[in-house]
Amino acid sequence: MSILYSYFKSADDPSRPLTFPTSRKQEVREGPSCRGVMRNLSSGLYSITDFCWTVWKSTFGADAVSPIRPGYPEVQNRPIDISLLEFPMNDIKKMKEKIKGTVNDVISGVIFYGVNLYMHACGHNSKGANVTAIVAVNTRILRAYQTVEEMTKPNSKAPWGNNIALLSVAVPMCKDSENVDPLYFIGKTSKTIKAKKNSHGLFLTGLLLKTMGKVKGPEAIFKYMHKTMKNTSLGISNLVGPTEQMMIANHPIDKFYFVATGGPHSVFFGVVSYMGRLNVIMRTERGFINPTLMVNCIEKSFQRILEAAT
Repeated sequence: MSILYSYFKSADDPSRPLTFPTSRKQEVREGPSCRGVMRNLSSGLYSITDFCWTVWKSTFGADAVSPIRPGYPEVQNRPIDISLLEFPMNDIKKMKEKIKGTVNDVISGVIFYGVNLYMHACGHNSKGANVTAIVAVNTRILRAYQTVEEMTKPNSKAPWGNNIALLSVAVPMCKDSENVDPLYFIGKTSKTIKAKKNSHGLFLTGLLLKTMGKVKGPEAIFKYMHKTMKNTSLGISNLVGPTEQMMIANHPIDKFYFVATGGPHSVFFGVVSYMGRLNVIMRTERGFINPTLMVNCIEKSFQRILEAAT
């Protein structure tokens, strides 16, 4: 993305670098205390549990068949539909402040609630349903945007390369999605993602993949990650975009979004912020997912959560 952004210029002033949203301030760490020791023990136990659950999910724990997961093979080779949703960043920030979370937490919660509404509209009893999402998160030490030159420096704190993790996140499900507290979804999602990002399970999973690559080669890593995605029901990837309008070759860019194709999901969401709006591009399997109904459910989810947050 740094290479791609290096080709874009600010539409207002091409000589000025692109401006990106500032990252959230890091929490101040407490000194040694009894509470800190208990927190570390709790984190250690969660890390082991999270790692074991991730491995189980990647091998045997496939989600059940549902209105968003057909269960048959070769989903990636089927025709797709593309839909676009746009949300004001100011509204996203209101939700973000309500739960003290991130934009990724909020939009993931909005999507999860929308999935509940969609499954309910399809006549599926969501209570107790096993639905898991793959959420891509940034694992860089420095959260802010960096140029290629900064990342390729010998002593860079966030060196060149992909620094992302694929989190398997259990989607909160409820029996009566029409009458549930909408804030429950973004609050629950925020806690889950935060716990997983702070868990050592990411390190253990990385160590497992590294060992797997040394013993069986890179193809084994690809097969493991592909099966992990295939066993889940949906995917979400979030990207931070510029706050002002970009241009390339003197052509202003009005809309900016992305979507991953060729994956084993029947529904995938690509999320990117741009010019004060959050663009959500939805890729769905044609003939299995009703894109119009899904869009309506996501929009309904957004409005209900916004009303509850303000």
